[in-house]
Amino acid sequence: MMKKLLLLLFALPFFAMVVANDTSKFLGKWEGEDNKQIGYLTFEPDGFLFIEVDGDVMGGQEFDLDGKRLQLTFEVNDKKDPIELDLVMTNLEDPDDQKLLLCIVRFIDEDHFELDPSFDGQRHTEFNPVTTILFTRVKE
Repeated sequence: MMKKLLLLLFALPFFAMVVANDTSKFLGKWEGEDNKQIGYLTFEPDGFLFIEVDGDVMGGQEFDLDGKRLQLTFEVNDKKDPIELDLVMTNLEDPDDQKLLLCIVRFIDEDHFELDPSFDGQRHTEFNPVTTILFTRVKE
């Protein structure tokens, strides 16, 4: 019995690495242009996300929007093709109150990806040239 338990304990970290989603290629700051407006997404290692448009930044562990205390995180499912990216806005006063922005992502190379968000609650399965935004890694 002890050998089985030890084997299980050694195997769990390996299993976790196999099934875990890799968010590392998203980490950092990315610049995108939508309708001639420049915006930035900053993916943090702790799962928080910041969005910047016209110098206004929102997101992260806690921010205020219209008098509500909110949190912005991201979740990646890189086991799907295309990659699924969910932007999750949580009301900190009512954690059951969450808004999701369902996106699909396609990496062109390590410094460029295309993101196609869905604003109707149904994740797209194919990239639409009208709604897809190209993001470029900001190298600082």
